[in-house]
Amino acid sequence: MSINVMENTYSVTAVLQDGSTLKLDPAITQLSWQDPADEVAQRALLVLAQVKTDKGWLNSLLPICTAIMITANGAEVFNGIVWEWEYESNNKRVITLTCYDRFIYAQNSKTFAYFPEGKSTKDIVSKVCSDSGISCNYQWQSATHDKITFRGTYVADQIMDTLEDARKRLGQRYVATYAGDTLTIQAEAYN
Repeated sequence: MSINVMENTYSVTAVLQDGSTLKLDPAITQLSWQDPADEVAQRALLVLAQVKTDKGWLNSLLPICTAIMITANGAEVFNGIVWEWEYESNNKRVITLTCYDRFIYAQNSKTFAYFPEGKSTKDIVSKVCSDSGISCNYQWQSATHDKITFRGTYVADQIMDTLEDARKRLGQRYVATYAGDTLTIQAEAYN
């Protein structure tokens, strides 16, 4: 079976501050999203033409923290927020939005945590997630860890450092993905 990528349809919707939605499709000049290798949070880049809508100029409708959803062929592929915003008002008149899914908060929030020797990977990751308000679906094996102390460490780094320690101990690889507001940890090739 062959797939014709020209038949794919993509759509971008913003949830505005007043709770209404706005289709951004007519203004899109560039769209991409990815799972950066060194991050768990998914990132999307949107470049939009500055246009006037029935709700006002586009640049004034899309401030930082505006919810953004991307669908491909009707299925949601990205759900996040505007994290960085840039408006170029010269001849181009474009708005560049860098968006991340909500795991970006874990990549930018520092906390303290202590785990005594003998705790399992699942217990540690589940506790770090629970304390940070992150839903966790842990489906991977667990190792037993030495004493762990996190002092002013990013939440995402606490999770990833614990998983990396377990990977070394178990000799098995894992995949950590964040989708649908849930962090899922599972064995590689099962994601």
